[in-house]
Amino acid sequence: MRKPWTRVLWSIRLIYYRFVPPFGVRLLRKYSRRFEQVRILDIGCGTVYPQLFRLAFGTECDYVGLDKFPARVELGDKVGLFDIRFADLEKDVLRSLPPAEKYSVINFSHVIEHLDNGNEVLAALREHQEIGGLLYVETPSDRSLGFPSRAGCLYFYDDDTHKRVYTLEEMEQTLSNSGYEILRIGIRHDPFRVAIAPFVWISIVLAGRKIKGGNLWDIVGFAHYILAKVSVVAG
Repeated sequence: MRKPWTRVLWSIRLIYYRFVPPFGVRLLRKYSRRFEQVRILDIGCGTVYPQLFRLAFGTECDYVGLDKFPARVELGDKVGLFDIRFADLEKDVLRSLPPAEKYSVINFSHVIEHLDNGNEVLAALREHQEIGGLLYVETPSDRSLGFPSRAGCLYFYDDDTHKRVYTLEEMEQTLSNSGYEILRIGIRHDPFRVAIAPFVWISIVLAGRKIKGGNLWDIVGFAHYILAKVSVVAG
């Protein structure tokens, strides 16, 4: 059970995310407005992103989250954070998903770098998307291999579960071969988060805490991303 002050901080965080969702969530929301009913597959969802998608898309969205940590799945079930399922992508790719399940939106953010079979998983996503469906992929860029080490991950291998960098070129090729059309691609420099970064840093310092790697990502270009749309029927 959360302590009172942590509940207050969590509430403040959710208010912040309501108005400033993560970059990928904002892109998916913007490009998915034409869908009558949004069905979301969130891979590597953790315990925060189910709430973020509910804030961004509304409680009427149909949400399924996948995570490899049973404790997160159990917590999701306990507090009713939508449909959270266990999946180990390195063992079963996406075979644990019923073939008939199709999604209009798939979020695959900061997962592929933890996989040895990332391109295989990336290609397999197509089997679970509707025609016109949207896919967002985000992962540390090759720039991160040259950054200094910092708590919260700034150098790629600050996270010892990272396997390797997946370049934009190879991910773009995999998606194009799988029937996706690339809508947007590049280094993530969220303009809003760049603009408010100095204020965030000041608040962190005044609170007696250290600025972590994640607080610098949009400034230095730690991550790159692809937003793609299904353009052809799966073969």
